[in-house]
Amino acid sequence: MIQTRQLIEEAEEALGGGRMVALATVVAVDGSAYRREGAKLLVHEDGIPVGIISGGCLEGEVATIAGEVFEQGRPRRESFDLREDAIFGLGSGCGGVVDVFIEPLSEDDAFRSWGGAVLERRRVVRALITASERDDVALGASLVVAAGGRPVGDLGPRDLTAAVAETAAELLAQRNPQTFARILDRVKVLFDVSVPPPELVLFGAGVDAQPVAELARRCGFVITVVDPREAFLSEGRFPDVERVLAHPSGFAERVHLGPNSSVVIMNHHYERDRYSLRFALEMGAPYVGVLGPTHRFKKLLAELAEEGFTPSLEQLERIHNPVGLDIGAEGPEEIAVSIVAEVLAALRGVRGEMLREVAD
Repeated sequence: MIQTRQLIEEAEEALGGGRMVALATVVAVDGSAYRREGAKLLVHEDGIPVGIISGGCLEGEVATIAGEVFEQGRPRRESFDLREDAIFGLGSGCGGVVDVFIEPLSEDDAFRSWGGAVLERRRVVRALITASERDDVALGASLVVAAGGRPVGDLGPRDLTAAVAETAAELLAQRNPQTFARILDRVKVLFDVSVPPPELVLFGAGVDAQPVAELARRCGFVITVVDPREAFLSEGRFPDVERVLAHPSGFAERVHLGPNSSVVIMNHHYERDRYSLRFALEMGAPYVGVLGPTHRFKKLLAELAEEGFTPSLEQLERIHNPVGLDIGAEGPEEIAVSIVAEVLAALRGVRGEMLREVAD
């Protein structure tokens, strides 16, 4: 999946080279659709789209509209009906109506503030005016509020700017903020939330950790693999991830866990698993997955208690053992799917059920 960070990097490169780019953002969804509010597509001046906002049925049409946006020099909001046989004879059958906002990008202060925060992996909200019935509020105006910074941009009226800035600050204070749209005084505002990519720390660099690292990386996680065996931490085995050579005694110095760090313990080594479990819980990792059967895990907890460490109820609620969703997984690759799926579900506060069981 193309991430906002990648789109911003590509947009900055194009703008720096004097080329035009447009950003298409899903701003409203009525019914079902392939992606939700906040999904983005970057369109170059030659019509090449980068990213995905649908299952392939909208990208081409949006790229065509982006060409008109380039010519006119102003943003545009388009509504697409994706119900059966309604869209250009494709019969996508998604059953929803999707509104897309297409805007030409420029290197103004708001864009630089937004892009800088995303690239620096800081929480940021870009409030975008996607529809307006007021003459004093321009379509496409934006206000950027980044964690630890002052609002950048101008929406026009002071009361509107203040209300939007307040809502953005409230979003930044939430543990798991989500992009959403709101109508404020005859103006539609998309509060587009960008948060740092989730981190996944794997304790153990065995053969079954390799597909977990690869799949999680493709899903947008920043990956760290921790192991005391140097030969297991080669670039060839774990490309494009941070590799930390550390024995349990060096965890405090060399392994950094924070509120955005999920942990999967898969050392296949009892003593290292015990140290890893205690370290992950003490550091406050929001998700701690422990590979192995329940009786082994209970033994780990019993021995930690003998050492004087008994996890609190809150800490126990963060532990997932056996790790992963029950999909009947066999083999390292399928187990990796099970593990990464459960991490995603836990971080997003859902149960990981079959969609047919939870569909409207």
